[in-house]
Amino acid sequence: MTVKEVQKIDPAAVMQVVAAASASFDATLTSDERAALEKLRANEGSQGLAYSTSEREQALEDFELLAAADSLHILADQIHATIERRAQELYERCLAAFYVAEEMAKEPEHAHLIPQVEELRQAHLRSYGRPIPPKQ
Repeated sequence: MTVKEVQKIDPAAVMQVVAAASASFDATLTSDERAALEKLRANEGSQGLAYSTSEREQALEDFELLAAADSLHILADQIHATIERRAQELYERCLAAFYVAEEMAKEPEHAHLIPQVEELRQAHLRSYGRPIPPKQ
């Protein structure tokens, strides 16, 4: 049986990667998305650990690792929230386009849209398990 080698994680290197990824991500955000993420950041909190004075070295190492892990977690949450928001906006735009096609298909000169509208209805039902919501 072989002993698995423990690899040391360099917290500073992790923080550099997080900073670069965060800067790249931030460059893709709109001002509304930045504002939404600021609200998300305000609601976040970090868990604390307690150490005795004899465990100072371990405490400092753990602090650096926790800070790196927290940074990764926060960035992942921000990316996830942004993707969710963008997906919802895209869904709403697609519904708007569907409603236009649905209205146009009612006119004789656009009857060729009827199969596409029906295909979109079926695709929505397959994807979401429910019919397209009525136009509001």
